[in-house]
Amino acid sequence: MITDSMAAEGTVDFVTGPCRFEVLPDVGHYATDQMSDRVNALLLEQLARHRP
Repeated sequence: MITDSMAAEGTVDFVTGPCRFEVLPDVGHYATDQMSDRVNALLLEQLARHRP
């Protein structure tokens, strides 16, 4: 997880696979603890879109 949007947006230059950028307002470094349902839903959506 990257919490700084500028740092996150900069990683796109280094990612070769499918990715997407999601902003989770009012969430700190521990997004998986603070918004576990939302983070899990986003991960499952991403995995479902890009099945091998």
